[in-house]
Amino acid sequence: MIPRGQFLTGDHNLVNVQAKIDYAVDESNLVDFVEQQDRVEGVVSRAAEAVLAEWIASRKVDEILIRGQADLPMHVVQHTQERIEDYHLGIRIHHANVSHLLPPPQLKADFDDVTRAQTAIHTVENEAWQRRVEILRDADQKSFQIQKQAEAYKTERLRLAQADADRFNKRLQIYHELRRDNPNYLAAIWWEEMGKLFGRMKETGRIDLLDNHLGADGLDITTFPPMPRKK
Repeated sequence: MIPRGQFLTGDHNLVNVQAKIDYAVDESNLVDFVEQQDRVEGVVSRAAEAVLAEWIASRKVDEILIRGQADLPMHVVQHTQERIEDYHLGIRIHHANVSHLLPPPQLKADFDDVTRAQTAIHTVENEAWQRRVEILRDADQKSFQIQKQAEAYKTERLRLAQADADRFNKRLQIYHELRRDNPNYLAAIWWEEMGKLFGRMKETGRIDLLDNHLGADGLDITTFPPMPRKK
């Protein structure tokens, strides 16, 4: 049998609860109070105890121990008043004070261990959450930097492309103007560009004059791959 003041929680744990109920005579129902005053204490006590038992039985012990002091008083006032209405006691309940809400003494050490474990879990969760926030913040910063770099690269490439297009259009305009007076101007441009190409090929060892390959037996073009250039 569960001792008086001890209640069974929704997850089959035990808690000890003491509550104080404050009430006053309802002047509009004074006659009821005069007739029922000998029953008031007992009825209010049993009604409040039933309200406490129902509230505690519908919740887990963790929620009860954490939120009971804050949530129970208003709940007890409202629902105890509802329960005693049919008894016509001529009173109004004004306040309830939960003065004691703890696990039984013989289980307190176990509850303390659970509380410490839960605190450690919450600490790890908070640290993990903070780490997550830091990682996301760093990722956002890196993303912003990459985006800015990409925009700068895009702007620079567009600028260079526009400059190349402008140079080409200018050269094309000059070509059209000079071609009227010099029909061979396009061939001159071609040989100019070929000269630049040959010059680059010669620098890299990909082209050479054939004069030094002439011998008594004719042209000897046996060649070997160019040696790596010294840096």
